[in-house]
Amino acid sequence: MNAKIYLPYINYGDDLFSMNNDYYSDSNSYIDAMTDDYNRNKDIVTNSVLDMMEGHGNLYSGTDGNTYSFGQSTQQAEEKYSYAKCDCTIFNEEGEDESVDSIISNMVRQQPVVYMVELDRDTSEEEFEEELRAWSNDHNGINQYKVFKGEEWGWMNEPVRNLKVSFQNKKGDTIYMMLNGCRILDIVDGTSYILYIDKMEMFNN
Repeated sequence: MNAKIYLPYINYGDDLFSMNNDYYSDSNSYIDAMTDDYNRNKDIVTNSVLDMMEGHGNLYSGTDGNTYSFGQSTQQAEEKYSYAKCDCTIFNEEGEDESVDSIISNMVRQQPVVYMVELDRDTSEEEFEEELRAWSNDHNGINQYKVFKGEEWGWMNEPVRNLKVSFQNKKGDTIYMMLNGCRILDIVDGTSYILYIDKMEMFNN
């Protein structure tokens, strides 16, 4: 089935990280802020890598014996997501060209499904390539540690994306679906991606 697939990316506007000129009143206040940030987070560098390897997620142990968690930075503006697209062909788990009727049936059943998506890289937008590269790198990184951590650990830590797909039905109308909980199962020749999809749902674009 011929379709278009869409990957989400953060659409950074020109004013996303803007701040007032008096954000720091003087150079001393800037130095004080940097020093305070260092003192609060200096243990992260020495402990976070080891704790991540041990499967502790975002927890790390400080030199004082206490357990801390990574803080999340707050941006000055809300992140805005857009979607970058690429033409593709969708195949079912048996390697056969997926049909419109079948993909609709899979959506109605609300059961996990496996598809192979063959990308036409000549049609992919720049942001699509960037996000796909990042997702693939994260997937490959997890696969390296699966040898030591096991399949269950690998599955739980596999990076998950929510994608969109669009295609035409038999009437020629464009159908839009959200593919929720997508994980990469395998990458074939850097062009075809075998995806596990937890759930599909239709939406109006």
